[in-house]
Amino acid sequence: MRIDTDSCFTSGGKALDDWLPSVPDGLDYRANHIGLGSNEWVRGLYDFAVEYMKKNRIVPANMKLWEHVESAWRGELGDRTKTLPVFQTNFEVDRVAFFKRYDVMKWHAALTEKEPFGVFRYRWGDAQTRVLTMAMFAEEGRISHA
Repeated sequence: MRIDTDSCFTSGGKALDDWLPSVPDGLDYRANHIGLGSNEWVRGLYDFAVEYMKKNRIVPANMKLWEHVESAWRGELGDRTKTLPVFQTNFEVDRVAFFKRYDVMKWHAALTEKEPFGVFRYRWGDAQTRVLTMAMFAEEGRISHA
């Protein structure tokens, strides 16, 4: 589970109890919702992801989510182009074993440890890179963004 420092629980009860244990055996990831992010933190990210998939012969595991990524990039989902969808990552629940998979870790290393060092140089956002990660590696039934 991850929660941002500027977030807090304002109430408990059944709603929170229903949400917290929300990574049952079938899910690798749970976030609140998916929306469109700012195009401020994506310079070069989409092209990097496409090239990475070609170079590593990756076919998106979640084709529906990948098509959503492409539609957002082309500007078919809103009033701006060259943007990417985002999960609300202020509060998310993750299956650690998924993120420790070799292919997922290799992708994350490429984002930070290889040229163009986009996370550091261009401030590629965690919400955008999380959507790309899930589109590339998580099968459709293994994520939830209620």
